[in-house]
Amino acid sequence: MSQITTFAQLVTTKLRLTAPADRPDLSIVLVCWNNKDYLFPCLESLYGSEMRSTFDVVVVDNGSTDGTPEFLHPLQARGLVRIILNPHNLGFAKACNQGARAARGEFLVFLNNDTLVTSGWLEELMSSARENPR
Repeated sequence: MSQITTFAQLVTTKLRLTAPADRPDLSIVLVCWNNKDYLFPCLESLYGSEMRSTFDVVVVDNGSTDGTPEFLHPLQARGLVRIILNPHNLGFAKACNQGARAARGEFLVFLNNDTLVTSGWLEELMSSARENPR
């Protein structure tokens, strides 16, 4: 069974999630460059953690040559991520700005693509942001 099939099953059967709302609570931007092996565990932790808030994921790929785009295309087709593919590495800051422009959420979070989130992380973040608007 492929990683993509396993990931899709995790999202659709265990969590019973559908594609994110047009205006999710949070947009998560991941910037990557040749780190496909880290990307799957990161996405798995995002979709596998218990969350009440809605979110979408924007992945900005900076010209990876390790199969990252091929890994991401089926996930985008299922509505699990939105991808921006740069033809070459434009740098972290530019890629973050691209992801921010594509974000639809009320709030925006940037995560490194090797991040593994823990249960409750999003609710804590959202609660703090809403209680302390600035």
